[in-house]
Parts: sequence; C-alpha cells; structure tokens
Amino acid sequence: MTGSESAAALFRGCEHLTVRVAPGHLDKVFDFFTRTLGLPSPWMSRSASFTSAGVALGNVPLEILQMGPPRPGMPPVRLFGLALEPTRPIDEVPKALRARGIRAGGATPRVEQAEDGSLRTLWKNVYFDDLGGSSLWLRLFLVMTRRKPRTARKPPLIRGALAWRFFNRTFTKGMLSAVEYVPPHEGHLRRMERLLGDTPGPLGPLGILGVDELVMMSREPRRVIRAWSEILAPVTPTEAGRFELERGPALRVISGPADRLDELVLRVQSLDTARVFLAERKLLGSQATGRLSIDPSASSGLRVSLIA
Repeated sequence: MTGSESAAALFRGCEHLTVRVAPGHLDKVFDFFTRTLGLPSPWMSRSASFTSAGVALGNVPLEILQMGPPRPGMPPVRLFGLALEPTRPIDEVPKALRARGIRAGGATPRVEQAEDGSLRTLWKNVYFDDLGGSSLWLRLFLVMTRRKPRTARKPPLIRGALAWRFFNRTFTKGMLSAVEYVPPHEGHLRRMERLLGDTPGPLGPLGILGVDELVMMSREPRRVIRAWSEILAPVTPTEAGRFELERGPALRVISGPADRLDELVLRVQSLDTARVFLAERKLLGSQATGRLSIDPSASSGLRVSLIA
C-alpha cells in the first residue's frame, strides 16, 4: 500500500446494518423494533427475491431482510450484514481494497427493469472479506463478481434451492460490503435522515440516541483486527479492538468461539429510564455496571445491549 493510499480513508462509516430473517419471521422482528420499542420505519419494500424493512436507530438504519431459507443449523434471525459508505466512487473501491491486501469482488450493480423495458442501476455493492477465514465459496464469489459484463443486463432472480445453497455457503458468517446508490434511488441512510429530519433522537421509550458499536466476534481476533486496520486505515483500533469511524457506530472486534457479527450496543439517554421500561414489559435481560441487555428471547435471539 502506497503512502497516499494509506493516508486516504476508503470509508466514511456505516451506511446500514442488516438483520437477516428466514421466511415467516419478518413481521415478528419488525414489530419488536417498531411496536414494542416504538422506533420509526423509513421504508418497507418487496421484490420477487426479498423483502426489506427499515428501522431508524438514530445514527444508522437497521435493515430487516427476509430472503430464502437459511442454511440448516443457522438461526432463523441473526445479525448478518454491514454496509459501508465509501469516500470515493465505488468503482475505485475494489482495487483500493486489494491494494491493502483485502479480498474483494468487483462493483456489482443491482439492476431493475422499468415498465418500458429499459434497465436502470439502483445501487452497486463491492463485497469483501474479513469476518475471519473466508471460505472457498466466498473466494469464488468474489472472483465471479470481478468479471465485467459487455452490456447491461438484468441479473436472474434468486430461485430454487440450489441458488440459495450457493448464497448460504458464500455468506455463512455474514455479509460485508461497500454500497453506493445511484440517483434518483435513495439509500437507506438518506431515507432515515429524511424521516428523522432535525430530530434524530432520542427515539422511542428507551430514549435511543444511536448505535454505539457493532461487535464482531472472531476466533482469530488479532488477525481480523489487522485486516480491519487495513480496511479502515488511517483509523487505528484502541487496545480493546475498537475502531471509531467518521460517522455512525464504531466497530469492535472481540475474541470468541465463532466468526460472526455478534451484538448491537445502543446508546440511550438514561439507563434508569430504559431499565424501568424493559422491566415493566419483561424484556430486561442481564445487568452490569453501566450496561443493560434486552432479553434475547424477546428479540428473536438478537443480542442487544444498552449503555448511556
């Protein structure tokens, strides 16, 4: 990596986070965030291959994404995706990531066919690793996305068990990407900002101010922290493995028995107020000095903690 590349940040911060839900679980998870926790929703959209519902968390939107059946043995609801907002045109991101030693695919467009038959690009993703120890399937997928089509074409919809098996094997541990939206299509972050306007918080009866950090668990935390030091350079981690980004939540890498996106830590206006609300509704999980958690049985297994 050259000196100029190391000095220039590739990403401003988090554009959105994603929770993946299996078919039949979207309404329960969406209702928990919007009805039980009283959080506003910036969008609800449906297509032939997925349903996406948004929840405003103050400084970043949470996408609840219902797709095909998950891989056997995986939970039906889990923290699944991190999408970063690039500081440069997304077509330049793959080369920049690979120059930093990070496995990355090409800029992959999401194409929609209009009523008149014309094709338009809604957004582009660049998928990359590092959730720790990428699989052969992910490496194959990243190589496949580097191939440039000669003409614009609408990609086939994900259909059938074979297609979902490939997707599930590719993104077993979760999905990391950079994303750039093509006007006039609005990104998730912009939709949330437009909904909240000049009053981004506190939100709901918990008094949520925003997501303080996204916690990533790894069986090889030292190696993964080194990789994220390259991805997020010139941002450097604290001794606790925490990366503070320009905007949105921080990213923290911890040691654990699995490689996954593990926990959302929300910052609230008052822990006492949050404790009373959760206790009255039997949603209160574990408690520690300066920290509460929501009972995972109430949040469909999602790990959510609160700090002030």
